[in-house]
Amino acid sequence: MIQLNEISPYGYGIFLYSPDVLTGFLKSEKCRAKKLCTYFNKNKDIFFKAIENGIALPIYQITVNKYAIFVSINEVNEKLPKGWEQVYKYEDFFIQVGSSNKLCWASFDHFEYSEELIHKRPTRCMQIIPHGPTEVMLPVHEAIDVEIPQGYYSFNLIAYRRIEPLDETMEENRSRNYAYGFIFKYTDTTKNENLIKCDNEKTIFDIKRYSNV
Repeated sequence: MIQLNEISPYGYGIFLYSPDVLTGFLKSEKCRAKKLCTYFNKNKDIFFKAIENGIALPIYQITVNKYAIFVSINEVNEKLPKGWEQVYKYEDFFIQVGSSNKLCWASFDHFEYSEELIHKRPTRCMQIIPHGPTEVMLPVHEAIDVEIPQGYYSFNLIAYRRIEPLDETMEENRSRNYAYGFIFKYTDTTKNENLIKCDNEKTIFDIKRYSNV
């Protein structure tokens, strides 16, 4: 298992996608929209098609924290990251990886306001911005990626929280006590239940909210 940069889900959500698979899909749907979240919201049939076919999967209605992202690719055994405990586990999502050999996690705001970047296929977006009353300059990642061989993948989504929480009175520690894990394994089938699993009226993705249910 590897740990990626933390991601900040501005817009209260994250899309998981492979860049060339997504852009090919948008081209096939003759999408010329500048704001992709708005486009999906207005064209629910296309949004559901993207989910069902493993083109772009939303993890949404989540608090805007800085989430550590842990990734396992075709590993035999699942292991908890050191210092973290499991909150929930949702199994058997489906995602396609294209010839770019990459998967990207991008905030909803990145989808909404960075359409040109998405079509040009860069898979990382980071800014250094001021935080808190003292304006501490800290990095914020709205898009991160990982290299992964082309193919079809089934994956489990796991939510974690720190066993010993960081002291959030320190600005650099604020909102950094939660994480998501993605356990990818090759599959030879496109059969899936993504539409059911990604229904945010039935599935709670927000870690704090899940903990309080």
